[in-house]
Amino acid sequence: MESILNPFAIFIILGLGAAAPIGPINIEIMRRHLNISWVHALVFGLGACLADLVYLALMGLGLLELFSNSIYMPVFGILGALLVFWFGIMSFKLPSTSKSGDSINKSFSKQLFDGVLLTFLNPYNVIFWLSVSVQINNLVTNKGSLLIGGLGTITGILLWVILINLIIYFSKKKLTHKTVKIINYISGVILIVLASYFGYNSINLLLNKL
Repeated sequence: MESILNPFAIFIILGLGAAAPIGPINIEIMRRHLNISWVHALVFGLGACLADLVYLALMGLGLLELFSNSIYMPVFGILGALLVFWFGIMSFKLPSTSKSGDSINKSFSKQLFDGVLLTFLNPYNVIFWLSVSVQINNLVTNKGSLLIGGLGTITGILLWVILINLIIYFSKKKLTHKTVKIINYISGVILIVLASYFGYNSINLLLNKL
């Protein structure tokens, strides 16, 4: 049992490591929780989880490292920056309470798609998984261990998504209409700053590869 439980626990930690850093994903989870519902925020988090599993599978096949050294990496980064910038702009257009949120697209499939797309186009997710690639390669030796890794990663990410939603759920009751509106605006500014940073680095990387 030790050979199974230890890698599983390590992958849980890796899943937490992929999900926990403050960035576009966590900001979007918070905004969707405040402006739509905790269920929509959870579905968005599940989309992010699916994208991380894709990265894990690509790394297991050795494709992620090959991709990171190609010209497609900075192109992906620029697309990701544009997407983050778009979400930032939309933060200023969102209503500040769920009661006035009839204009928001509440489709669960839309939340799932946004979560997958934003996570998959985030170049720093690639950097994270590459940074732990040596440890993962030591753990993933066959299809069985890859399955354990996937389950552990899902568990870690879901734990974080549930935790952040619980924190918002119990704290939002103390937030006024004006406070939620300010949070939307601050989130928008942070997303735009992150988009500018992602875009600047990706453009420099692209120019260096040309």
